[in-house]
Amino acid sequence: MSFNQPILNEMMARETLEYRARDLEAARRSRLARTPRPSGRRTRPRISFTRIRHAVRRVA
Repeated sequence: MSFNQPILNEMMARETLEYRARDLEAARRSRLARTPRPSGRRTRPRISFTRIRHAVRRVA
């Protein structure tokens, strides 16, 4: 067991990382599905600000 222990630890760490990534993806999807309105409000002003900046650069 002493020789195989580090290999087992690496396998467990990889599995936990994969599960965490899946949980994060599921949480993001569930958040988008549950509350599309606040996320839209948050993303829209950023796009508008960038558009205003580009317009100002074009005019100036």
